[in-house]
Amino acid sequence: MDNKKLKCRTESVYKGLKRGRIYDLISEDKERHQVTIVDNNGRKRKYPSGCFVSIETSLLELEKWSSVDRCDSTEEFVEVTLHLSNSAQRLLNFFTVEHVSNLMSNCKENYTELPSFILVRETSKETISTALEHLEAQDKLLSYSHPIV
Repeated sequence: MDNKKLKCRTESVYKGLKRGRIYDLISEDKERHQVTIVDNNGRKRKYPSGCFVSIETSLLELEKWSSVDRCDSTEEFVEVTLHLSNSAQRLLNFFTVEHVSNLMSNCKENYTELPSFILVRETSKETISTALEHLEAQDKLLSYSHPIV
């Protein structure tokens, strides 16, 4: 393991990690699925090995996002197109609590299905950008969005 390096693929709940950053591997406990690195806070610490990939692995990145809907606090629903580093485009919906409440009040069943959506307090550009940055840092853009077919 001399001079082995790892790339962070997800920050998870850890403040000491940064997605995409390269870390020197100090030790690895395969039985516990943990690696020891020096994190962004300068601390030697154990992290789940699932937070890391080999440095050769390229991470999917959000290059930009766009929407045909108005992105302001008056809208209850905004559909966003994600433009990813692999040239793929995916859709993700942002709903306010009011929108979900309206959907449920008009629903004939006691449930409704809402795939690929994020619940937000408001649909402003700032809120959507912040949510997308968080999803990217957590490596969740693909799991929360759906492909454009």
